[in-house]
Amino acid sequence: MKRIFSLDFIIIFTLGFLFLMNWDQAAILNFIVFFGLCLAYFLLDQKIFATVEGESLDKLYRWKKFLLFFIIGFVLTVTMVVHIAWRAENLNLPIHDNVQQMEPAVEFLLQGKNPYAENYFNTELAKSAYIMTTQGQVFLNPSLYHVIKLPFHILASVPVHLLAKAVFNFYDERMIYLILFILSLFALFALPSERRHKFALVAFYAFNPLFLSFLISGRDDVFVLSWLIFTLYFLKKDKILLSSLMLALACTSKHTAWFLVPFYYVYLYIKYTNGVAGFISKIKLLLQKTWLLPLIFLLIMLPFILWNPVAFYQDTIAYPAGTLITSYPINGYGLSVLFYKLGLVKNLTDYLPMWVIQIPITLLLFYLFIKKQIQENSLARMIGGYAIVILVYWLFSRFFHDNYAGFVSQMFLIAYFL
Repeated sequence: MKRIFSLDFIIIFTLGFLFLMNWDQAAILNFIVFFGLCLAYFLLDQKIFATVEGESLDKLYRWKKFLLFFIIGFVLTVTMVVHIAWRAENLNLPIHDNVQQMEPAVEFLLQGKNPYAENYFNTELAKSAYIMTTQGQVFLNPSLYHVIKLPFHILASVPVHLLAKAVFNFYDERMIYLILFILSLFALFALPSERRHKFALVAFYAFNPLFLSFLISGRDDVFVLSWLIFTLYFLKKDKILLSSLMLALACTSKHTAWFLVPFYYVYLYIKYTNGVAGFISKIKLLLQKTWLLPLIFLLIMLPFILWNPVAFYQDTIAYPAGTLITSYPINGYGLSVLFYKLGLVKNLTDYLPMWVIQIPITLLLFYLFIKKQIQENSLARMIGGYAIVILVYWLFSRFFHDNYAGFVSQMFLIAYFL
């Protein structure tokens, strides 16, 4: 049966319109242009459906790729880019507190101050001095005391900060997020083997309703997600050393990436050591192929750990674990909130040892999904197993934010289309 619509067209039209419709500042002209671009995409699809394999079809697909990225670029421009420009004129525009913290963190680093040892009361973050939990309770924002980001997130923002200040006399943390998001789209396009899957994956990833609004508001998931996508891109091309570098940068950006490391090494062990005799020889081969992962991880992490070990530990480990007076409260959509509702913990600020359940279940899932990956080794298995493990780990964490679901949904999409 001859197709009428491509899956990517349906995704672009439906999710793209849904996003613009919920964007408060969207103008009627934005919708008219968007509909016009969608019509052009539809007509190009009709031409592709009617064309047989050959050089002319390849040319049409090149035009389709251009139009896909043009539509994504248009939506990002009339939303994210415009909002960044408005914020340059009015710093009081609403923005997520991640942006309000990261910008002064970069400034602290440029001033020779340790971002993990400073507090943020006299920074823009003070505009978001209070947070409201999903239970309706208001607390002093603990981010005023702690930076949970790992060092590379701050370090990578420095050159973009300096360039933006020199060119625009203004810096918005979302600038680096936008750059990484666009680069990750091109890397994603190269991942699926089937041509139709390339378009569907990029369209769904770009317009994912559980992700795009968070990206534009200033959540940081795109930062670590992009480096994970770059890791997959180089794995797909069998450039293992470069993939290990990308994974090192992901692991020094956010704790989230750490959970991929076991799956990553199992994937490499099965794929590249079959012809090597002896376990020790196989491990040596893996280390030769991935030596940048431990090296870059230590080079980035150690200076900050040694700079102030207590501050670094409190900000990146104790703070999310709930062992500090100033730790983040129980919040979100996970089991910790259920335990609070059941009266197993009296206050949202109390310490709740979720690790007692969390660690055994996470280890069990690692075992089950790695066992499955050994039986059927693939990038899709690697990412799918990682996504389930991190999802369950978060469900048993002290807090499970809405954007966590967005991050995991992107992993599901990538695994599905690989």
